[in-house]
Amino acid sequence: MRRPARFALPAIAPSSEITPPEELPSGPFDFVFSIHQPSGTLLLLPELDRNFLSAVRAAIHREPESHLAESADFIRGAIAQTGPRKKRLSILGVTEKDRSLVNLLVDQGLGEGHVLFPELHSLEAQEILSSHSESFTVPAPDLLIVRHLLEHARDIDAFLWGLARKIAPGGLCLIEVPESRGLLSSGDLTQVWEEHTAYFTRETLRRSLVANNLQLVSELSLESEGEELCLAVVHSRSGHLKDRNVGEPLLATSFIEKLPKQLDDLRSGFPSRVAGREMYLFGANHVSGFFADLLWSFGHTPVSILDDDPQKWGKTMGLGRTKISSPERVDLDKPVHLIVGVAEGRAPALYNRLQTLFPKEYGHKVERLDLLYRESWT
Repeated sequence: MRRPARFALPAIAPSSEITPPEELPSGPFDFVFSIHQPSGTLLLLPELDRNFLSAVRAAIHREPESHLAESADFIRGAIAQTGPRKKRLSILGVTEKDRSLVNLLVDQGLGEGHVLFPELHSLEAQEILSSHSESFTVPAPDLLIVRHLLEHARDIDAFLWGLARKIAPGGLCLIEVPESRGLLSSGDLTQVWEEHTAYFTRETLRRSLVANNLQLVSELSLESEGEELCLAVVHSRSGHLKDRNVGEPLLATSFIEKLPKQLDDLRSGFPSRVAGREMYLFGANHVSGFFADLLWSFGHTPVSILDDDPQKWGKTMGLGRTKISSPERVDLDKPVHLIVGVAEGRAPALYNRLQTLFPKEYGHKVERLDLLYRESWT
């Protein structure tokens, strides 16, 4: 592995952890970048991570699922190509993230299925699968479903090695991760979420799989709810890398080198962007929490983080202990600048509602967080 780049992000907390008002959030972590070899995958790892697992256990994520029917068709095609020759397969999902696809495949008559770790957080599940201990054994499935786990792995080689050992002879494994090429190319800071530790492109995913005794059967790139995704079906057989990988490590290095200036541009340009308005964030999630921590490190604090979930109201997020409240209870005596940390592709109706709630003709502004990042340094 290449020597880590010594670049630390300022005051990054486990921002997706929601706490009662009387509890202090966990402290910040220092992160360093490295580049996985031979795949060229950008890695972002906490340098001091004593409490990292416990801090992110309450992370609020909802992975895209509008593409699951297409995923099921993709899996069936891979099975027909080089999969187990059985009328009914044993299907195993790793975490709760996999349940919807497992249930869909069962409903379609592909076989019997269940989820291995329904109660465990992503980090806990991948650490168990990465373990070299022989004491952990489960019946090897014909089809293993692994959605949005690999990008959380603290050691992607150990995790993929563990997956290879869990597949039955002749069985297959579906792996799904976010596709990061476009965001890495544009230097999009939303890449650096506090819980993701690997940022794959289609090419680096392929190379990571082959380097860990997983041979590619079929691959698919698609967009779901505004998020680019990479899907790969593999089986546990030896493969080999045919050529030297140059482009992907350069892409990761370029992203690392751009970040300091982009953070400076955001720090200097943000005050004028929200001047004259009360600043709020929408979405008590990991994206808004990360941005709230950046603002806190720059000396700015939102009035509140708004969310539609009543169970979150009155609690706090991030280093600034920003209170979570209802969007219907915002004081509109002053103009509002609302920064939305929910992807428009996932919730287009939400943007229409917020623009109606905070109309621009009264001086209010509703802005997408991802566009704010990009425009701040364009």
